Amino acid sequence: MRILEYKQELFGQGYTVLASKKHYRCTMGKGCLPIKMNEIINGRPIPHAEGLIEAVEQDWSEEEAQGSWFLSNYADVMRGKYPTWQLSIFRVMAGRVGLSYYNIDTNETGYVYLSAALRDYLDVEFEVPKLDGSSVMKYCVSFLPASGRSYEHTTVTEYSGSVKREIQFFFQDPHHINPFSDKQYIMVTEYADL
Repeated sequence: MRILEYKQELFGQGYTVLASKKHYRCTMGKGCLPIKMNEIINGRPIPHAEGLIEAVEQDWSEEEAQGSWFLSNYADVMRGKYPTWQLSIFRVMAGRVGLSYYNIDTNETGYVYLSAALRDYLDVEFEVPKLDGSSVMKYCVSFLPASGRSYEHTTVTEYSGSVKREIQFFFQDPHHINPFSDKQYIMVTEYADL
């Protein structure tokens, strides 16, 4: 087994995952394969979305919700009641996971964010199909609060063949903790030949 540890600054879209050969700015969901998302409870993926819905940060106004079909119905989209809406992209930041949905019939998009601050803990598993159809990549995103600041322990564990990566997300300046504008970095531990 090989172990490699390193630190890397994030910029642009940071840590973004989609199942497409196109650059994420070109696709916005179109042409992406659907991503499956489950909450992990007691170490096992659970197909219901209620715990994930509780973690959605509702930072939009009433007017925005009334003007957006997606925001008014995001909970049922997450429950799978509208199969034309598929999860196409997810983005991990310190304390948040951005979920981008795409309607394959209307080409509409919708976005929500899971927030670590809304749950004592949260483990989410994403299964992203490989473009060659051979299998799926698995990503487990965990929020574990520490010292009252839930962003401190945002971790992604990636599984790809015989390689496992544990990626922790941090803010560069602990006094600047806006995940959408403040600089972040990751610390990675990679295990190969497991």
